[in-house]
Amino acid sequence: MRYRYNFRRKINQTRAVTNYLKNVSETKVKALTDFNEATPGPIQVGSVAYVKNFTMGGPPSQWTNFSALQGVPAPGPGSDEFNGKSFYWKHSTLMMRITTNAVVDPIPLRFRVVVYQPRRVASQAGFTTNPSTGLFQDTDGNVVGASTSGIGGTDLLLLNINKRNFDVKHDFKFTLQPPGTQSAAGVDPKPQIQGVYPCDRIMKFYLPMNRKLFKDDNRPDLIGVGHHWSVSIFADTVTRDGVASNWEVSARGSTTFLDN
Repeated sequence: MRYRYNFRRKINQTRAVTNYLKNVSETKVKALTDFNEATPGPIQVGSVAYVKNFTMGGPPSQWTNFSALQGVPAPGPGSDEFNGKSFYWKHSTLMMRITTNAVVDPIPLRFRVVVYQPRRVASQAGFTTNPSTGLFQDTDGNVVGASTSGIGGTDLLLLNINKRNFDVKHDFKFTLQPPGTQSAAGVDPKPQIQGVYPCDRIMKFYLPMNRKLFKDDNRPDLIGVGHHWSVSIFADTVTRDGVASNWEVSARGSTTFLDN
């Protein structure tokens, strides 16, 4: 009951601050980094399963195999920069598209998409759990990740999220099938053949921040930036034959913030 009361009071305080700032602040937009057909990589050397990770801003130094979406405003006079020493980060919106590549005799791919951020209360100052080795919890209660030795595609699709260290906003699965091609050496190209499952998927994520950030001339980052939202996309073949590599990710997005 104490936790519930404090949580609701915090929400009400945040809403009150936001409503007040709307009257005295300018709403600005900072674009995220565009990604066009970013390729995934194997979870481990020689693995059948593949993964692609993204994070807002830049990944912490302890994290491995993450692409930076950026989207954090910088101080300056520009239309996507903030004046003075602080700004209020409202939210970021991220659009992602997963596309598959045409292959001969395509095998359906099973995907798992997880949108999460590290739990501040569970992280020591200056240290956050690396999702590549700690996003999941195995059946023995051990903390594991895609890069943990012995972990395979089935584990990534079935294991529970390590919610002691990460807050999860989305966790869902779906199947895509690359279009088939009948082209062969010395034969005229023929139309691609669509399989039973879709060959692409578009996803939209609303990532709330609702936090005031401060500039400090004595440090490179912003005070209060905390831990950013991240997206991990895992893929495995449904038959465990071949490799789940013939897919790509494109991304667009922006951050909305209030500038005093």
